[in-house]
Parts: sequence; C-alpha cells; structure tokens
Amino acid sequence: MKLASFLGAALMLVATASFAQEEEEPAPPEAPAAAPEEPAAEPEARAPEVRAPEPPAPKPKARVVRVAKSEREGADVEDEPVEERPAHRLGFEFGTRLVVIQDASFDPYAENDLLPQAMIGIGYMPFSIGPAAFGIIGEYDVGTVSADARGVPSSLLLQRMAGGVHAQIELWRFQLYARAMPGAIYAHATLDDDGVDRALASDGWTWVMDVSGGARFRLASADERVVDFWLFGEGGYSLTGDIEMAFAPPVEENDPRSFGQLKLPALHPSGGTARFGFALSFL
Repeated sequence: MKLASFLGAALMLVATASFAQEEEEPAPPEAPAAAPEEPAAEPEARAPEVRAPEPPAPKPKARVVRVAKSEREGADVEDEPVEERPAHRLGFEFGTRLVVIQDASFDPYAENDLLPQAMIGIGYMPFSIGPAAFGIIGEYDVGTVSADARGVPSSLLLQRMAGGVHAQIELWRFQLYARAMPGAIYAHATLDDDGVDRALASDGWTWVMDVSGGARFRLASADERVVDFWLFGEGGYSLTGDIEMAFAPPVEENDPRSFGQLKLPALHPSGGTARFGFALSFL
C-alpha cells in the first residue's frame, strides 16, 4: 500500500512539473510581443505631416522673382533719363552777313561802309562732352554793292568761302558758340566807262581769316528734338589781304583793238562782321 501511495505521489509530482513546464514554455513567444514596438513607424506617419508644410516654400521663391522683376523694371525706368539725346551733329545756317569796311579802298564801289551778303553754312559736330560739342564748319557768302567812282558807275561783287573749327555749349534753350574760319575771298568789280563800248572789269583773290562768337535761341523742335529750329546772332572780325584792282575791258577774239589797264587802289576788305539768321540742327 505504501509503495502504491509513493508511486502515486511521484506521478503527481511529475505531472505537476510537466504541467508547470508547459505553462512556462509560452513565455518565449512573448518575444514577438516586441512587435508592439511598431510605434517606431509613427515617425513615418509623421513624415508626411512634416513634408506637408513644404509646398508653401515656393511662395518665397515667387516673391524673389517678382522683386527681381520689379528691380529690372525699376532699372529700366531709371535708365530712361540716362539715355539723353546726343548733341546734334549736323546743322545748316541761312541768313545775312554784314561787313563794315572802313578802308578808303572800298569807297569807289559803295555809298557807305556796309557790305551786306547772303550766307549759307553747314556744320558737323562729331565730338561732344556733356552739353559741349566740337566740330568743323563751312560757309559761303556772296554780296554786291554799287556806287559812282568819280562819276563812273561802279559795282563790286565779293564772294567768301571759308571753313574752320567750331565749339559750342548748350544751356537750356540757348547755345553759345565760337569759331575760327580761314578761307578765301574773290572780288569782281566793274566800271561802266562811256568811252568804251563794254564795261571794264577787274578780278582778284585774297586770303581771309574770321574769328567770331555768337548765340542761338531754340525756337522749336520736331520728333522729340530730332530736329531743332534756331535763331542766331553773331559778331566778329574779318582780317583779309589786299586785292589788286586793275580794270580792263574783256578781250574779244574778233576785236583787233588793244586796251590798257586802269588801276585803282588795292581793295582791303577787312572789317567787323555781324551775322544773323535761321538755323536747323539734326541728330
């Protein structure tokens, strides 16, 4: 009986131990319970939330572009006044030139000391510094006077061709300028002597040097100052050489006669000058 009781107790212990082991073995599977650590994926879920605000980032870029554009537009606006009109390079003048010749050699040909001439001029200003411009200018003048030389009708035609340098500065609607112009003068004089069937004539050349200064006033402009219209006035002095005045009738082929010369004092047409008229200037 005791043996049977002992064996029964041993079996009970073994069964209890095996049952206890079966209950303890499930513990290892708890390792997968670490899977709840999946919350680590929460950052992945949060990542979209962090990236979601990123789309607004382009807005500042758009602003930068707008600012740059506005700056360029502003630069264009500021550049417009900088693109000032260059000084007019080409110009034409039309008017009257007066020479006061007080030398006695002029008296046989004029009733007073004044020689009026029509004039035309052209200028080209290739160099400019701010309102100042420098260049070259040419001019042609022609005028005639008449009188009685000791009871003999006389006339004198003077032509002047000159070219030189010109400097000017523009102040508001005014231009102040100075010029120096060397050149040549051609004189043609006649005497109508009743004792000869044709007029006596004398021709000659001499040098001339003019120095003058003046001012222009801009009357109007056209095509945004592509063309300007001016009034001008100028004063100066004309220094010349002497022209020999030896009169003789023109020679004709079929006329066997020969004529001598009638000499008058050499003409010295130096004197003070004045010019006034109208001018055009172009870009």
